[in-house]
Amino acid sequence: MSLLNKRWQEAGYPQEAFNEECAAFIFTNHFDQPISYYGHKIEAIEQEPVFLVEGTLTRWREFNPRINAKYTYLQNGLTPQNSDEIRPIRQEKSSGKYVFTVCNAVRNYAKPIFKEMHAYFELTCPDGKVYNFGLQSTEEIEKGGISYGFATVRGDLSCPDSNEFMGSRVTIHKTPRTILEDKGLALLEQLKIERREGLPFNWGQNNCAHFVASHGKLVGINISINRSLLSIWLPNKFNIAGEHFLDSLPIIVKNILTVIIKILLIIPTIFLNMIAYKFLGAWRGFPQNEKRVALLCNPYDFFFKLPTLNLPYALLTWQLGERDTYIESARRIQEALV
Repeated sequence: MSLLNKRWQEAGYPQEAFNEECAAFIFTNHFDQPISYYGHKIEAIEQEPVFLVEGTLTRWREFNPRINAKYTYLQNGLTPQNSDEIRPIRQEKSSGKYVFTVCNAVRNYAKPIFKEMHAYFELTCPDGKVYNFGLQSTEEIEKGGISYGFATVRGDLSCPDSNEFMGSRVTIHKTPRTILEDKGLALLEQLKIERREGLPFNWGQNNCAHFVASHGKLVGINISINRSLLSIWLPNKFNIAGEHFLDSLPIIVKNILTVIIKILLIIPTIFLNMIAYKFLGAWRGFPQNEKRVALLCNPYDFFFKLPTLNLPYALLTWQLGERDTYIESARRIQEALV
């Protein structure tokens, strides 16, 4: 039995409909994940696979001539993909309001010592349309390896974000906030522009967590995503204790301590910035824009804040402190679909 045939069976698709080319198309593009997300099935008609294409059940041989086109899989099935277009990930019952939902996918398949996370957000409109957006690294960064570690390139503004479809492979924490109508409309228009023109991406500053927090700020939501270089290596309870301790001090004492810490960190910061610039690609610029230097802390910022990174881990810490944060389930999604 081939690997594709085995995956076909594991997905619960009818064995009599197995087709090598169809299976390769589905699994190579990870369409099996959204098929499961929407509760869709692949059926068999005269031993041929049949699935949804733009809302119509379509046989593989009827669809096959169009296989070279780019597709995404949404609620109405396979849909031609336009890189500049924004389409809702799903249609739910009318909510009557705009809701901005912070999402953070903890990837369960990552090694226990390092829980990999990815942040994105949803925008629910009054008519029940739910849009889903995330900023991810690109193939350019992935292939460049460590030499692109702090490069700033044109990121992949995904719509929808693929992590939403990953089922049991991730645990998705969601934190909803109702926002004003004018904020929701302005955000949607802003995202259409960004989808068309692109956004900068780098691992340290303009990453997925920054994408969520910056767009949350546009609609009036303040989200904590910053972590100093020192606090990254400390358990969170020490970070919280340290913040409470600093907050309890008189302002003059706090300012003196801050100056002392910055003096102590001058040499390490300069050293780390040199490494980031020379060996980790911080000098690489975002195409079609002026060059951006993605240092751990640039010389101007150093006098106003400690060297920091924007992290999905910090965003999750913020979420866990909010009472309305919940863990998403595939069943809830399917029950909400219209």
